[in-house]
Amino acid sequence: MAKKITSIEVQKNNKERFNIYLDSEFAFGISMDTLVKHHLTKGQSLTTEYIRQIESTELYYTGYQRAIRYLSFKKRSAKELKTHLSEDQLTEEDINRLVQKLTDQGYIDDEDYITSFVRTALNTTQKGPQRVKKELLNKVGQNYVEEIDRVIRDYFTDDIIHERLNHLIQKEDKPLSIPKRKHEQKVLLKLIRKGYERHSIEEVLKHFQFDEKSDVIEDKMIRDLEKKYKKVKHLPLYERKQKYMAMLMMKQYDYDKIKEILEGDLSAFEADE
Repeated sequence: MAKKITSIEVQKNNKERFNIYLDSEFAFGISMDTLVKHHLTKGQSLTTEYIRQIESTELYYTGYQRAIRYLSFKKRSAKELKTHLSEDQLTEEDINRLVQKLTDQGYIDDEDYITSFVRTALNTTQKGPQRVKKELLNKVGQNYVEEIDRVIRDYFTDDIIHERLNHLIQKEDKPLSIPKRKHEQKVLLKLIRKGYERHSIEEVLKHFQFDEKSDVIEDKMIRDLEKKYKKVKHLPLYERKQKYMAMLMMKQYDYDKIKEILEGDLSAFEADE
């Protein structure tokens, strides 16, 4: 059953929007764009199907304005915009139309977004190229993997990666209270999490000579040996030494230091209470 437009009123708080009354009752609010597109006038009869078309048009135009506001704060990718618009009641077709329209208008440019993201990450963070790539893929999608790789190669040159790793490792270069090898492993894993590749880290790491606090390290070794002795004291001396060596090597103590202690006086840690 058709309903007649009995009144079209400008909204008090927004002169670009209008309230539509059907059969003297408020029906819905629409934008100027929707009003013009459907040539709505007082006295016009609207079928239920045509009202649905008007509402669909209004959702589209509202989505466009919402997208413009979203894009005004900072650069966004097409994927980010689609996710944002999907929170509305827009159809997938309308979302794709909006993204294409905004791309054509220059509001969306994924290639420029990728370049800007990589440049910003390089200049304002300590993230490595692999982490930057992972974050970008989440933002723009797998279709851009080749473009991302190309831009990252352009910005994260071997010299820059070496310089950044050198700076990050220098911050970890301090007297150690844990074995050197264990510290190196911790630094390696930390930098891998930051997005640097293992081979690049190891290449820079080998130029660093971390200093251990020898007295602290030795005290820790003795404490570890005391704990181990309680578990192996029933074994012959030769087998105990094998167990000690395996345990200390697993804990990444220096081999020469282990050998020195095990060839010395074992009473320092084999004394029974």
